[in-house]
Amino acid sequence: MSQRTLSLDEACQKGLDYQMAGRLDLAEDLFLKVLAVDATHPHALYLYGNLTLLTGRLEIAAEYLERAVLHWPGLAVAHAGLGKVYRLLGRLPQALAAYGEAFRLAPEDTECLEHLLELKRRLCDWTQLDQLNAALLDTVGRGQPVDPFKILLIADNPAAQLASARNVAASVRKRAGNPGPRQRRAIGAGILKIGYLCADFHDHPLAVQYAQVPSLHDRDRIHATAYVQNALKPGSAGQRMIDGCDAFREVAHLEVSELVDLIEADGIDLLIDLSGFTTAMQKEVLLLTRAPVTINYFGWPGSMGGLCDAIIADPIIIPPEFEKFYDEAVFRLPTTYQPNDPTRGIASPPTRAEEGLAPGSFVLASFVQPQKITPAIFACWMSILAQVEDSLLWLWGLNEGMQVNLRAEAERARIDPDRLVFAQGKPREAHTARYHLADLALDTPVYGGHSTTSDALWAGCPVLGLVGRAFPARVSASLLSAAGLGEMICATQEDYVARAVSLAHDRQALQTIRNRLRVERDHLPLFDIQRFVGELDEVLIEIGQNARRGRFS
Repeated sequence: MSQRTLSLDEACQKGLDYQMAGRLDLAEDLFLKVLAVDATHPHALYLYGNLTLLTGRLEIAAEYLERAVLHWPGLAVAHAGLGKVYRLLGRLPQALAAYGEAFRLAPEDTECLEHLLELKRRLCDWTQLDQLNAALLDTVGRGQPVDPFKILLIADNPAAQLASARNVAASVRKRAGNPGPRQRRAIGAGILKIGYLCADFHDHPLAVQYAQVPSLHDRDRIHATAYVQNALKPGSAGQRMIDGCDAFREVAHLEVSELVDLIEADGIDLLIDLSGFTTAMQKEVLLLTRAPVTINYFGWPGSMGGLCDAIIADPIIIPPEFEKFYDEAVFRLPTTYQPNDPTRGIASPPTRAEEGLAPGSFVLASFVQPQKITPAIFACWMSILAQVEDSLLWLWGLNEGMQVNLRAEAERARIDPDRLVFAQGKPREAHTARYHLADLALDTPVYGGHSTTSDALWAGCPVLGLVGRAFPARVSASLLSAAGLGEMICATQEDYVARAVSLAHDRQALQTIRNRLRVERDHLPLFDIQRFVGELDEVLIEIGQNARRGRFS
């Protein structure tokens, strides 16, 4: 292996040193030489498996990490590495098992806990879910940063969500060098210069809904610049956003300091972060920019823990009594915080036979990500099915494991599992058209419908909503109110079940709601984009006026 004979362990360590120095070819050569001498050397198996994982050779990584855990079953990082490989390969049940073993061996590993919880939710495997949720919330309580999106899914607890945001903001502050209070430039007179900072200028749901907004700003009062943190995608909804701005900058390649300088050179007054914590990209700029005001809007359903000066919401999403859960100054759009593009397309509806739906059945649809399905809401759905004999539950079948587990849950609730129908993936316009076949769309608690609720209403399908306490649990209520369907908002899960059963048994009343929604759709405040942008412009001007009065200094 070298002119001086190394022990196998020494060779492994030298290979790891090469890997850490970026000499992957030399590292791989050493790991393979060790394995040529001892094919069961557990450290070499792990190191080579990890190296092939890092270089994207997933099948090889799976083989060697499987061998590593066979010969070194107590090595938690090998099980975690195997979990990552299986997840990338789409072998989700195996990934869950691997992460479960890694967490059993290393319960202090927060990253492993996060992955374990995510997979359990994606697969709708609810065993020990409460204990794992509590463990992650305990981690937040100890001040550790975790993926804040996972906290949004755990509990309708705005205090915990704020604590999580503050933990993540503290880590951003540390990356930025723990800067002192921002040095703000005085806001200029005349046209207000806003900057949209976003990593979702493509076909992300955010861009689909926001596509028309920049083009409709009042050009006599507002000048908009897009700071694009993703690769350009011509023809996408994000490209429509960019085209609607007065200027755009491609900034993904810039260092934070360069982006700060560019924003300063552009004279931006209000820097609007449209992505929030959905990406960690260049968040330090929010702490370093000299723009007079930084704004958290639309991309993140909650506080950003002190990274932004202001948040834009509406009276339902953040009523006055909940302002204490936001570090930002709260500004409200009068109708709803969510824009909707009324020009977005929808395909011709499929037939029930094409979607596997029995003719004449009462179809309850919830096309949410499986992570949003809680044991409690699934129990509600089973209660509705039990009381409405001809009903079906139509879900988005994103993975086979989810389908298997939910059918098993239905059986435990004494519901025929064949009454669960799983829709497969389709392009957005074709998927939205499915709502034409549904009689009633169902909201979820904790993290309710956002784009899913507006998609259903756009397709003319009534939505039964739930209203909770934290931001993500209040969006459906905001959207239903803006659609003139306040009577479809339920305050408790008991009311939700009773209302669903009542509507299923009084289909004429439900049809009346459907007809009203379809006839009035294009005139509803929810889909009136001109009205929305006019209201947004007024709020932006109001924020600018507050800055001139020194509110954010």
